[in-house]
Amino acid sequence: MGIGTRILLLILSVAAILLSAFSIGAFFQLPTESVWLNEIHYALGRPETLVAAFFFLIISIRMFFVVFSRGSAEERDRDELTLQHTETGDVHVSIEAIRSFLESTARDVREVVDAKARIVINEKDMSLGGVALRLIVSTRAEINELSAQLRSRVQERLEQSIGVKDVRVDVSVVGITNDVPQRKQRVV
Repeated sequence: MGIGTRILLLILSVAAILLSAFSIGAFFQLPTESVWLNEIHYALGRPETLVAAFFFLIISIRMFFVVFSRGSAEERDRDELTLQHTETGDVHVSIEAIRSFLESTARDVREVVDAKARIVINEKDMSLGGVALRLIVSTRAEINELSAQLRSRVQERLEQSIGVKDVRVDVSVVGITNDVPQRKQRVV
């Protein structure tokens, strides 16, 4: 939801709050009926009331369509990578899916305790430009060998799984710990 839609929603919400407060006040007869009926008759005779009514009608119609929209194409494309362009259609993969795939691949390496992946996107064609991995490794890890092994494994898995070749893989070790990597037990 864009900033313009949020501002319109704020205006509509404030108007609904004021209308609700006025209705509650009228129910409890805080202003007497003759006073608020007189004010309503005065307001209905003013051209500003007609302008405000059209304004709120337009805002309401806009909010109605926002409820049923899926978001703009730009918002949807920011969350996806385009893997293939063909005559019959495109193949898209969610960035979150690739991120979790890369983190899982990194955690499969024995000395990696935890991994976080960041995806670099080529804005021009919405393709995978590179990967940055932030790792926490065990004290037994030889970082140079580990990073080389991890780079080749990530590049190999990306090529096998989603068909992307020659991806830049940056590895950053952000922590070294004595903790043993937790491995999931397989149920047989």
